Amino acid sequence: MTADSKTQIDSLVSPNFTAGDSASGLSLMAKRMVGSSILKIAWEIRAIKEQGVPLADMTVGDFSPEQFPLPDALRDAITNAMNQGLTNYPPPNGMPELREAIQAHIRRTQNLDYPLDAITVVSGGRPSLYATYRLLVDPGELVLFPTPSWNNHNYRDVCDVRVRAVPCGPETAFQPTAAAMEPHLGGARLLVLNTPQNPSGGVMAKEEVEAFGHLLVRENTARAQRSEKPLYLLFDQIYSSMTFDGHRHYSPVELVPDCAPWVVHSDGISKGFCATGLRLGWFFGPPSIIGKAVALLTHVGAWAPKP
Repeated sequence: MTADSKTQIDSLVSPNFTAGDSASGLSLMAKRMVGSSILKIAWEIRAIKEQGVPLADMTVGDFSPEQFPLPDALRDAITNAMNQGLTNYPPPNGMPELREAIQAHIRRTQNLDYPLDAITVVSGGRPSLYATYRLLVDPGELVLFPTPSWNNHNYRDVCDVRVRAVPCGPETAFQPTAAAMEPHLGGARLLVLNTPQNPSGGVMAKEEVEAFGHLLVRENTARAQRSEKPLYLLFDQIYSSMTFDGHRHYSPVELVPDCAPWVVHSDGISKGFCATGLRLGWFFGPPSIIGKAVALLTHVGAWAPKP
């Protein structure tokens, strides 16, 4: 340490946080909100493992880079882009060539032909979930989801909405069914489904995905006749590329195209590419909704990093 740096450290001023109650002025949302419980547990588990304790970490859906490294082509492309200096701001909806690649991926894997203005790039899966809640559900309105599920309830306090969880048991392999969810739709503005499912690992059967598509059309046809707000479906498919033993992932829009006006898909590379730390996701749906999502997320700064 040089004399100048020691003098600078000795002259540092310590802020006196005890001079007043800074937390007393927090918003009601901030007072109600808690951080992600699964991430909290995951970091506690990692700290224990770093002490040499042998534990099987079954918390957050992450990967060990030693066991599951990035695909060589992806790592090389990132390195080349950085070496070329491609590190400035990307467009708020994503690089055009990336959105075109995502469009081609959706066509190839899901038999769906979404236009480019229906696709936007975000920093992982969470921004698309947050944006969907914020854009489609007003404060005090109801969000419906089956359990077990990923922790959808965390958005309750952040977005000031009500939630209703519908338990699913072993008789359906912990998978939701349209028949079981339909009686709970009254007053709901958003239905959240996740397949392949976190945490059970199950894949929703084609027939059930189709049933949800028909349910959405039927429900919204009836609501339109009563001049009620529509019901939307947030279809979280972040694990869509991780299916085995002959199972295939389906979108309700592929099976029931008429449900497309009310379906928003959330996806990304975190799971299928073992790239959780790269924070690259996308979501697609009606262009009118995706356009608003792009605008919202410019204020949040939730676009994906570049490269």
